[in-house]
Amino acid sequence: MPRRALLIALLQLVGAASLEATPATQWAAGYNNANCEAHPHAGQELDGGGWLMVGDSVCWDGSASYDRAVFVVVAEADGAERWSRTLGDLGFNYGKFGSQLGDGTLLVAGVKSVVDDAVKKDYAYIEKRAMWRLDAATGDVL
Repeated sequence: MPRRALLIALLQLVGAASLEATPATQWAAGYNNANCEAHPHAGQELDGGGWLMVGDSVCWDGSASYDRAVFVVVAEADGAERWSRTLGDLGFNYGKFGSQLGDGTLLVAGVKSVVDDAVKKDYAYIEKRAMWRLDAATGDVL
C-alpha cells in the first residue's frame, strides 16, 4: 500500500506541475483563402517573431482555376496576417511542410499538378513533388 500512495502523490505532483507550466492562450486566429476552405498541415515559429502556416485550400464554389491549392500564411507574433499566398494553378496541389532557411527565406514543400503528355487514363495533368522558396516579408516566390 505505501507504494500506491507514493505513486498517487507523484502523479498529483506531476499533474500540478504540468498545469502550472501550461501558458495562457495569447491569441487565436483563423486564416482562409477568400471564401475558400483552408486546411493547415504544418506550422513553425519564425526567427524574430511571427508564424509560418502551410496547408492547402479548396474553393467549393468553382471560383478557382484549381481543385486544390497550396495555401501559405505568414502571421505576425500577435497573430495578425502579414500575407497569404496560394501556389499551384491547376488540378490538385497540396502543401505539407514549411520551414525558414538560414538566410531568412521560407521553404514550402508539397505536391503540384503539372501538364504531362505521358499521363495515363486521359488525365490532363499529373501531381509531382514540389518545393517553393518564398520571401518571408512579402511571400513572393523566389
